[in-house]
Amino acid sequence: MMLEEQLSRYWFFKKVGAFSIDPTHTKKISETVKYVDRLLQNPKNFVILYPQGEIEPYEMRPLTLKRGLQLFLKTTPEVQVLLVGFKIQYYNQKRPSLLVKFGETLSGQSISADFTNFKDRFYHNLDSLSDAAFNKSWQEDMFAFNAD
Repeated sequence: MMLEEQLSRYWFFKKVGAFSIDPTHTKKISETVKYVDRLLQNPKNFVILYPQGEIEPYEMRPLTLKRGLQLFLKTTPEVQVLLVGFKIQYYNQKRPSLLVKFGETLSGQSISADFTNFKDRFYHNLDSLSDAAFNKSWQEDMFAFNAD
């Protein structure tokens, strides 16, 4: 899920199932909440969202974490939230590296009860990713690209 204007700008996310939310229209917000609720009724589905509401450099501090996640947790509080950070890092190779850091899984109830704790853990995951990128301390490339 992305902001409507961000999805227009980064249209290629539609190819992997991205959908938009328009926070300026109450009716559209309600429709998106219902859509997410329907998606999450099936345990095989998952929804990815940026708690910032838009794609922004994660090194930027403070990030603007919106409370939209809490809106979705009101209708589906039993969901699990997996913290994931992505970083595109340019080293001395021809192609950039994509670093991914999977953090903790938090319950929807715990996030609803203590959003500050969610924010702290979210930042911690990003900081761990940044440290791994700087120190080059990650698990080896699981998807090595061979251009033979």
